[in-house]
Amino acid sequence: MFYPYLGLQRKGRGRKKKFSGKVDVKNLDESQFRACIKENKWTAFEGLVYVKSLKRLCKAVVIQHYHSDKSIKIGPPMRL
Repeated sequence: MFYPYLGLQRKGRGRKKKFSGKVDVKNLDESQFRACIKENKWTAFEGLVYVKSLKRLCKAVVIQHYHSDKSIKIGPPMRL
């Protein structure tokens, strides 16, 4: 997943930019993602990302679980 490029495009020849950088789920870009649900042990963030395999923009939800000292916990994905 990549952050979409939302800035001004260059004039002239060449392909336009589609994305600006990779998404790091432990260190989300706050200008691209916003917190939609906050609980004491986890927070859900939603944002628009570019998925290269689908070749399109998709809305993604990232759920970050926290330890007692508020550091981000890495573990298996949560079952819904």
